[in-house]
Amino acid sequence: MGRLGKREHCGRCPTKERAIGMDSASGRAAGGNAIVCDAAGGGTSSGKPAAFRKATAAVDPPEAGSGAAGLETAAVIVAAGKSSRMGGRVRKPFLKVAGREVLAWTIEALARVRHVKRFVIVTRPEDKAEAMRIVRRAAAAIAGREVRFAGGGAIRRDSVLNGLKACGEGVRIVAVHDAARPLASPELIERAIETAARSGGAILACPIRDTVKLVDAEGRIVRTIPRDGLYAAQTPQVFRLDMFRRLAERIGRKGLDVTDDAAILEACGKTVLVVDSGPENLKITTPEDIGIAEALLEARAWRRVNDRGVSAGPRTLGGRGVGRRKGNAHRAGI
Repeated sequence: MGRLGKREHCGRCPTKERAIGMDSASGRAAGGNAIVCDAAGGGTSSGKPAAFRKATAAVDPPEAGSGAAGLETAAVIVAAGKSSRMGGRVRKPFLKVAGREVLAWTIEALARVRHVKRFVIVTRPEDKAEAMRIVRRAAAAIAGREVRFAGGGAIRRDSVLNGLKACGEGVRIVAVHDAARPLASPELIERAIETAARSGGAILACPIRDTVKLVDAEGRIVRTIPRDGLYAAQTPQVFRLDMFRRLAERIGRKGLDVTDDAAILEACGKTVLVVDSGPENLKITTPEDIGIAEALLEARAWRRVNDRGVSAGPRTLGGRGVGRRKGNAHRAGI
């Protein structure tokens, strides 16, 4: 983005001001901006409150106001896990996949959902500065929608609750999404949002295709579990915000731990519906998943090449050029 220009009061951030992105060539305020805010009232790593910043945006996000009334959604991206199964010192949201951080791919996928009006990114304090850098680089995709940050908790339930508290007013639906799922389909997310608006809750999930065995502590098969009706739960998991926030607070007061967000509604006797998402909505959990995710991202890029035909220039996948011609898609530098 260009240099920072004049400052204005925003009325939401503790510092009561924001920096407006200015076009470095013309000095005019840049259009299509993304607001970055520490909405939970926390500070920067130095202890000072974080100011709003507007970062320039310039690609094809959903048009402002294109989401249907009553479907305004806050996307809570949970990026505060330990990543113990991955190994290494870098947590999953900040690993590079096809040249970009996993969190960047995840933000871009959610930014393509027309109902999403606000982002809340839940991070550990030591990861917040890096998450903010990723958000600024993704400003073109975010394009004018507000971004807030919330602190991670000791367990996932607490992290999600912190994210819910940061959602604020003006949204009716919340979509809770694992930062380590960069391949969620925007079309299926929209379907889940529309389903949750009608029913109260909906999740993306994939029918289990493998035969499932129950195994004892010694590794002996106890029995085969019929897979009819068995689904592997994924994210986003989408709910009416007011109801979900109330139930999550109730479960938190009882000290009950849950393995996913839908289990909160299940424990309270509420209905949650499933939107079949298929196996492509991969969660990056182990080092082997990185190669799978890169292959899936490249396959998607090729599908766009073949679907759209002629392009006026090269596309990139993680900084690697992807050229295309009608009837003869080709790559450059992959």
